[in-house]
Amino acid sequence: MKWYLEDNNKAISNKGMGWVSHVYCGDTVDYNDVEEVKYVDNVALLYTWSEIEIEEGVYDFSKIDEKMEKYTSRGQYIHFRISTDPMIYNGAKGVPNWVFEKYNVKYFERDDYGCVAKFPDYLDKNYQRCLKNFLDKMAEKYGDNKNILQIDLRGYGEWGEWHSGYLHENLATHNEALKQIIDIWAKAFEKTNIPLAISSSYEWRSDLKFNLHAPRNFDEYKYYQGFDTLENYPNITFRRDGIAGALRVYDKQIIDEHYKNGKYGITAEFFSTYLKSKEMPDGVRGYHTLDALEEAFQIHPNYMMFMWDSNQFYNERFDLVEYGLKRMGFRLLPKEIEIDQINKTGYTTIKQCWINTGSGKLDYDASLHIELVSNSQTKKFIDKSFNPKRILDKEYNHITNVSFEGLSGEVEVYISLVDNDGKKLNLPLDGTCGRYKVCTLNI
Repeated sequence: MKWYLEDNNKAISNKGMGWVSHVYCGDTVDYNDVEEVKYVDNVALLYTWSEIEIEEGVYDFSKIDEKMEKYTSRGQYIHFRISTDPMIYNGAKGVPNWVFEKYNVKYFERDDYGCVAKFPDYLDKNYQRCLKNFLDKMAEKYGDNKNILQIDLRGYGEWGEWHSGYLHENLATHNEALKQIIDIWAKAFEKTNIPLAISSSYEWRSDLKFNLHAPRNFDEYKYYQGFDTLENYPNITFRRDGIAGALRVYDKQIIDEHYKNGKYGITAEFFSTYLKSKEMPDGVRGYHTLDALEEAFQIHPNYMMFMWDSNQFYNERFDLVEYGLKRMGFRLLPKEIEIDQINKTGYTTIKQCWINTGSGKLDYDASLHIELVSNSQTKKFIDKSFNPKRILDKEYNHITNVSFEGLSGEVEVYISLVDNDGKKLNLPLDGTCGRYKVCTLNI
């Protein structure tokens, strides 16, 4: 017998997906973060190296820990958005001044948005040693924290977004500098289970000595960004800063490839604010709020950052907040369930056809649990051969062997997906606490 299950079209939340609110850990910037908890499963903590390592070897993580305690106690997960290059929003803090003063590290200085930003020579060995020590300390302190789901690899340029930083004398040296920064970050966190998210944003300036803003092909784009060896680092994923106003062909291509072949989920951030897109007659660069969301869905996000005026967007367009949770992340649906005839020993197979109606993917392990419930007893089967991480944009077919031996009368069949911490995943089906009824059989 076969049963057909339909997506219930309701917003769902799970670990490893959902909306992300911005929160600055210091005292000088107010990001108007969403104080509500409903549908806000993740919080990005913004901070910089210079605000943590005040002096060499002297670390102050108290502001981060205070924010982490606040949000994790509410059941929210954490993203680290901690930059080791100027973040601009906080007065261009990034690299601690003692790195320049104590070790005479060369730097390029530029006035950006009214702030004086210092971009270090990334190939300087003293700079690299100081950077490595800081990142190693971060990994040591937070690497085994299960509440941290993603860490931004913000190591080069304005906002750490991988553009407009220190430029060396030629393209080959520039490429080598970027790859060495990636290597230092990746090795610092390689023994943790936390992915590093690097921005695929283009270098946007056209006033530099190299034409990095206009790659002529995909290979050139990767070379300009230092991405030509990223396949060597399985702990790196992508984020796209500046959706709806700045997305281009090659950065979308590298994200598409990662969605199919990479290990971890992707994050999208928006180019502009909700209020600007609402108030400008033609939108921001032609994008209104819904346009922005639709473009973001094209890059397969597990996570989407709230627009910068988060509270206004959340309070005025809660319909789009819900809509986002119907589209982003993984939305795993067993659309067809077929149960073969039970043989004399009580054994049979349950055949499933799963689809993913979300734009992202599940990036951690979960096992399939099947329960057979009758008046006489309950039998549970755990199928660890089930691999939900393979459910992307194609059907995933799977067979589970079960036994009805000892059951009689009406038997209800339930299905669940359970992660390694024993938590049931929410599926787009009507059920209770991640447990979903498939059918009732008469045995």
